Amino acid sequence: MDEDCLYLNIYTPSTSGAVSVKYPVVVYIHGGNFDHGSSNTFPPHVLVGWHEVVVVTINYRLGALGFLSTGDQNSPGNYGLLDQALAIRWVYENIHSFNGDPHVITLYGPGAGGASAGLQMIAPRTRDYVRRVFAQSGSMMADWGALWEVERAKNTSRVYGERIGCNTDNSYKLVECLIKGRSYGEIANQEIEPDLGLFPWAPVVDGEIRVSTGSPDFASADWHILPEKPELMIEDRLYRARAYMTGVTRDEASYLLYHNKSHAPVYDIGQDFVDMKIREYVHKYNYTLNPQGVFEAIRYMYTYWPDPSNRTHIREEYIKMMSDALYRAPVDHAVKMLVPDSRIDVYMYVLNTTIEALKLPYWRQIPHNLEYYYFTGAPFMDKEFFPENDRVERIAWTELDRNMSQLFLYSFANFARYGRPTPEQIFDINWEKAEVGDLKYLSVNNTFNTTMLRNYQQQQCAFWSEYIPLVVGRLIPTLEPTTEFWWEAEGPIQVAFWSTAGVAVLLLILVFICCCLWCGARRHLAKVHKEYADSAFFPSVEENFHAFATPSTIPATPQMDKKENGKPLLAARPRSEVVENPYIFSKSSDELNKPYRERYVNGVAHSKSSDKLDGDVGIPMVKPTKQFSKSETILASSSPKVPVGAVPIPTIPAKPHPSAIRPLVTSTTKPPDLYREQRGLSRGQEEVETQPLRGTRYELSSSYSPQESTSETLSSMRDSQRYTDSDTLPMTKKVASGQPYDTYASEGMDQDLKRTDSSDTQSQGSWKRYLESSC
Repeated sequence: MDEDCLYLNIYTPSTSGAVSVKYPVVVYIHGGNFDHGSSNTFPPHVLVGWHEVVVVTINYRLGALGFLSTGDQNSPGNYGLLDQALAIRWVYENIHSFNGDPHVITLYGPGAGGASAGLQMIAPRTRDYVRRVFAQSGSMMADWGALWEVERAKNTSRVYGERIGCNTDNSYKLVECLIKGRSYGEIANQEIEPDLGLFPWAPVVDGEIRVSTGSPDFASADWHILPEKPELMIEDRLYRARAYMTGVTRDEASYLLYHNKSHAPVYDIGQDFVDMKIREYVHKYNYTLNPQGVFEAIRYMYTYWPDPSNRTHIREEYIKMMSDALYRAPVDHAVKMLVPDSRIDVYMYVLNTTIEALKLPYWRQIPHNLEYYYFTGAPFMDKEFFPENDRVERIAWTELDRNMSQLFLYSFANFARYGRPTPEQIFDINWEKAEVGDLKYLSVNNTFNTTMLRNYQQQQCAFWSEYIPLVVGRLIPTLEPTTEFWWEAEGPIQVAFWSTAGVAVLLLILVFICCCLWCGARRHLAKVHKEYADSAFFPSVEENFHAFATPSTIPATPQMDKKENGKPLLAARPRSEVVENPYIFSKSSDELNKPYRERYVNGVAHSKSSDKLDGDVGIPMVKPTKQFSKSETILASSSPKVPVGAVPIPTIPAKPHPSAIRPLVTSTTKPPDLYREQRGLSRGQEEVETQPLRGTRYELSSSYSPQESTSETLSSMRDSQRYTDSDTLPMTKKVASGQPYDTYASEGMDQDLKRTDSSDTQSQGSWKRYLESSC
């Protein structure tokens, strides 16, 4: 075997250009399980000379040189199938020079050649060139015909590397070892026993294999020939073939036992040998989900129950089992896939007669590829045209052998020319095509009793095509773990590592973004809650924030006209008369403020209900920063309207929340007499007047006595209720006789007027929190 094998042989009836009609073309693809064989072993002289057919025999790379696949770009595989496609294309483009008709090309091959012919019929690269296919004892639907599991091909490559001395799980290193360290002869002649499957080499479905050529002369599509499983490509109906012929023999797999020379010369086997082969088959085809169940099912199906211990029947049943699994069931499957297509005619035969000149024993009388002698016209040719192992003396051929050879030659030539094996009867035989539900086939016994039958061994074929896949569920390849590292190029572990790492990084980024959004939303929500709480509990706290500040003290200075915030400083009076809480007016401010000083120490309020006084309106007490003794005095102001002890209150601009805007109480500063005249009131009468407050500043009159109005004011404050934004807070103003009408409340007073005794205890805690946050 050599890689320098890409040659083809052309046999034509005539090379003269004077022929009126071009000859049909037959392209012969040799078999040999994709690891051995040659086109030179098929001499088509009788077929070409007697039936005027142009025959082209082609070679293609075999074994590791033709089908080594690592499942990636390092060695995608299918080199032998690409050689076949190139040869078919060449024939289509050049066969007219040999008087061949390029529009009538028939692919023919036995075994692996038949599977190759079927694959080329449906492959996108060659389906436009093929018009007819004759798949002899081979099918593109066979498990060994096309591997749709890439892992099986990769496993075979790994086993091959171990046998040849390139023991590595890395595909790149394996290919480099074969190219640089091994010769073509060593690569081609190395025989292996695969871990998966009975045959080591086969085409592989390469639609999912990524190929990067790195060369401008070749594109990635140039390396692909089987984009999908053969079954799917048949269902697409994109092929252009219009006739399909196939057939099997009675003892197809008998050569498997015959080639096992350990049983020679009698080839007598027992049930132990059959059980071992069944388990080996189950293991090699990887029925791993239910191996014992599959074993029992196969053993039950192929046991001769009338006499299970009969060794002759045991051998026959073993040959039937392997023939059905490897050849009959795949052929039947292909026929059933093509018959529903009305555009293509399907013909099938079963060979039940032997060649008398070979004198074969009964158990292998009709082996695989016995038709080789018929299609080559061996009974009519000298033995020197054939290989030494296949030579038969001329005198050994019988009349029956010659008649059978003539039947096959004539049927095959008609099929290549017309698309029908028997356009007219041959030996009173009319070969009919198969139909849906009526799978007709030609039972070839001899030229005297050959007849049409129906539905050949459907139970056995359905066992392998339908029942076994149902029992197994799915073929799952089980391979040894690899030692490929993640940093090695083009490896599944590397792809898995980087994919997992990328997903992890994306998840971390997503979690970080979510955390940032959550924190921002939480801060915004806290701010909104704070603003809402401030507006709900303290509707006008912004305007009167100064009410909670420490009362300012006037420095002891004789400058009477000094002003603060545009207002004259108020007169001083003894500390004992200073009102520490501007909202509580009592006779003894020290006594009244004593419980407040106890309750509000350093701005911390206590919620004891027993500390609540009758005059308490819920305003927290702020302890003064400095205590004055009774003897200490502050210089008084010259203004007669300012009472002793009054303190100037600065106005603090504020931007209150809309819900905090409440109409507060104010009053006019007009003289009382003029005011009463305008209002129509007499002395001593009272009027309730409400006006919205617009930041008005209030001062205490010098003639105002807090002892006179404290009780009335507090009583009015307790009777007041809460008002909405559209309401106003009423306030009773008493106009005293001979006394100017002045305002006696400060801005902080307006807040107290809005509170009731029911909210006093609840508001203390809120005031505490507000003071803490303000400080």
